[in-house]
Amino acid sequence: MTRTPPQLLVAQHLLALESVDARRGGAAARVCEKLRRLLAKILGATGFLTLLRRALILAKAQTPALGVVEVKPDGSLDYVDDLDRASELVLVSQLLDLLVTFVGAAVTTRILQDAWPNAVIESLDLERRP
Repeated sequence: MTRTPPQLLVAQHLLALESVDARRGGAAARVCEKLRRLLAKILGATGFLTLLRRALILAKAQTPALGVVEVKPDGSLDYVDDLDRASELVLVSQLLDLLVTFVGAAVTTRILQDAWPNAVIESLDLERRP
């Protein structure tokens, strides 16, 4: 039996939370924007920009549909058409994976809890590694 990486489960959860908001831009853009607001305070604007750009590079290697996505200088995502859920999932999970790598699971979990205070992030077991 293959275990689903915890970052993928958390990414699915965050995208589902942001999918209830029908504003233009897609759930992945809203997830990244919420994280940008918090992470820019910790990492600085350039630090977040670098992290998101790296996540996008890694995600593009897995999902060709992300070829149309760019990171703007302010750290927001730029793309014309809405992305399919699978592409959004790859991007958000790559971003979460990099966060866990650089700041650890406990700090990442705390950041997610701050960004989504009404969500049940701790039950998603971000500490578990495949």
